[in-house]
Amino acid sequence: MSTFEARTHFGDWKGTAAADESDHHIGHQIREFLKEKKLLTDEEFLVSVNFLASEGYYELRAHILPGVTGLEDAQKVIKHTEGPLQVREVSCNLEPLEFVKMFKQFNVVLVWRETGQSRREYEVIQP
Repeated sequence: MSTFEARTHFGDWKGTAAADESDHHIGHQIREFLKEKKLLTDEEFLVSVNFLASEGYYELRAHILPGVTGLEDAQKVIKHTEGPLQVREVSCNLEPLEFVKMFKQFNVVLVWRETGQSRREYEVIQP
């Protein structure tokens, strides 16, 4: 069974990611991209995207709720679903820069696994 969580083969670096919707680059938004590729319809709701980069191989995977047309409907389905959420998965090749450009802002933080410091507060000191 899968979870909406990033992972790699060895898991040397772990962390978090965040992104803001692009509102100025119409046509570069993730939903529009998937619709243009005929991977998403107006009768579906995009729940998650997963971008994999592995030694020159790049893949975008999207997880979609079928038969759900908006956020309110998606929230109801998610709230009332017991057990794993039933989603449709689609994928396509996509270059990293093209993926990042679909967002207004994109941030990834990775922490070396051996330190155990994920999500810990820190303070930058001046030399």
